[in-house]
Amino acid sequence: NRKKISTIDYDLQVLVEKMVEERSRILRENLVHNMAALVMDVKKGEVLAYVGNSGFFAQDGKNVYVDMIMARRSSGSLLKPFLYAGMLDRGMIFPSSLLKDVPTQINTYSPENNNGQYEGVIPANEALARSLNIPFVRSLREYGIPPFLKLLKECGFTTFDRTADEYGLPLILGGGELTLYEACNVYAKMMRCALGDLKSEDDFPLSQGASYLTLNALTNAKRGNDDATWEFFEAKQKIAWKSGTSDGFKDAWSVGVTPKYVVGVWAGNADGTGRPEIKSNIASIPLMFEIFSVLEKSEWLQIPKMSLKVAEVCSHSHYLKGRYCDESTEEKL
Repeated sequence: NRKKISTIDYDLQVLVEKMVEERSRILRENLVHNMAALVMDVKKGEVLAYVGNSGFFAQDGKNVYVDMIMARRSSGSLLKPFLYAGMLDRGMIFPSSLLKDVPTQINTYSPENNNGQYEGVIPANEALARSLNIPFVRSLREYGIPPFLKLLKECGFTTFDRTADEYGLPLILGGGELTLYEACNVYAKMMRCALGDLKSEDDFPLSQGASYLTLNALTNAKRGNDDATWEFFEAKQKIAWKSGTSDGFKDAWSVGVTPKYVVGVWAGNADGTGRPEIKSNIASIPLMFEIFSVLEKSEWLQIPKMSLKVAEVCSHSHYLKGRYCDESTEEKL
């Protein structure tokens, strides 16, 4: 028997390389020179396709020898699901709990939503799906930066090497750096946790119920400009996915996960040059869905009934019923 020396799926690797090059060629016309993509098997945690950069054979290729899968880059909004799950586990919110989305200033820090608009209040799961900034900055202040930093490290992120005071509240909006490899690995862990199928070496701090509710919310993640493309893929299978764009338009991220696969895409310039086109809906999301289109489909998660509890919540705020609540309903957590 021949010894297996790689987990790479050769045919998939060739196909993903071609997809990356085709997308990257279009982006280079707008001076966005680099792109990377990673495909992993969720249950085994093995890498199936690994494209660390693009443009090797292009005359206008730049910084092509930088492995952008292992490069530390601003996280954008990729950490919001872990704060959401952490708050669920603490009982601080339910999926439908109303979060404030109003003009906010905390000391000298004044975060804004990407669209410059405010909802007033918004259900937590919708705030996550739409990746609104202000509700998550306010939530991080309530949760605490030190415990959130501890949670991220326990999830498997190793690149957060500054103190909580140094990161501050911008941590949740890209104030810290991570790698595409670790992002995909940790999202895969969350899916294994939701499946109740953590590996023996996994040491994951989130509960099965919180992981399930978080991933379920991410199946409704906001779309980009091409609604028809998103509707086509949503009809095929459910995908939990999160995108992000770093400050200054330097990094475009997309990470998607199903019970079978996790797909991660990064696009930008390896030298850190920002461009208006380095936005996730333009630069990374389309490739992520294109890669999913050639992967085996999978059924979505079953509700982990043993890991969810029913609680009585106020019908208006969807927080735990208090003494002044005159109308209540039940919600799972």
